[in-house]
Amino acid sequence: MNPIVCFTDFSAVADQAMDAALQISERCQAEMYLVHATGSISDLSEIESEMNLLKKTRREGVGKNSFKRKTIAVEKIGDLNREVERLGAGMVIIGSRGRNRTRDVFFGSTTKRAILNIDKPVLIIKESTDFDQINNVVIASSFFRETQAPFSSIIPIIESCNLSITLLKVITPENFETFGQSQFAIRDFAKKVGLSDYDVHIRNHDKRELGIEEFMKDRANSILLVGTHEKGALSSVFYGSSADQLSKHIKQPVLSVLIKKTIQKSQ
Repeated sequence: MNPIVCFTDFSAVADQAMDAALQISERCQAEMYLVHATGSISDLSEIESEMNLLKKTRREGVGKNSFKRKTIAVEKIGDLNREVERLGAGMVIIGSRGRNRTRDVFFGSTTKRAILNIDKPVLIIKESTDFDQINNVVIASSFFRETQAPFSSIIPIIESCNLSITLLKVITPENFETFGQSQFAIRDFAKKVGLSDYDVHIRNHDKRELGIEEFMKDRANSILLVGTHEKGALSSVFYGSSADQLSKHIKQPVLSVLIKKTIQKSQ
């Protein structure tokens, strides 16, 4: 598995994200980078933050796996994605809330900015999680063809962590399709991304995001995986809700995969 990158602002929720990253890196035998992103090299608070980070790296018992620390100056969110690419990351882990205004470009209510600008899968951590208890990934999607390539990139990560897979589709009156149509889309998706062992659940609900939330209530040991459409600041996951918003309504970690826009070339 490619390295895991965990961004921190030294807040409590960032510490939870770091703990999650350490657990996952150990379980999946992956290298981990703990990255402190600061707005400017001249930021005086960086000195204090660096000292805190050094203390964290020297603590005993934070995890069996070693990890590398790195501080980068970021002027815009696009720099974040370039750093992720440079490190060869397979996944990014981030907390859902931050501690201060300086760092809220990566945390807090603007977590979605990172989700919308990072090409790699982004795992959003809201609460302290024991990943030894996680045994399943729920993929909630339309399972249309545009989802196949983006989701196929995350399947090897899921398999390396020995997690079972559940495919969930929620049908609403607004976007109605027959049971047969849903089954066909799911089977085609599974074939194209290389899945052979998975469970299928097709549910009806007035609102798709509420259908997802209700389904996850009975999945305490699962991670929710959704796709985020690339549409700028108002981008949304399938079912009309951002991954950031879904993470606020369910307790489980939410994993977001970016679905890029397909540009049609004129003939």
